[in-house]
Amino acid sequence: MSARVHGGYRRRLADLAIAGRRVVIDLAVRRFGCRASECGRRTFVEQVEGLTEPS
Repeated sequence: MSARVHGGYRRRLADLAIAGRRVVIDLAVRRFGCRASECGRRTFVEQVEGLTEPS
């Protein structure tokens, strides 16, 4: 967890077609900075539970 917003960007998530129509989710996510010395990452992106996962 971090309250230090480092920036953000848009993600486009594609899913299987429904009734022959393409499904795309346009999602805005925030990138956070980590100040903890024991943290292995300098920045990380928020995840939407059940929709996105870290890559």
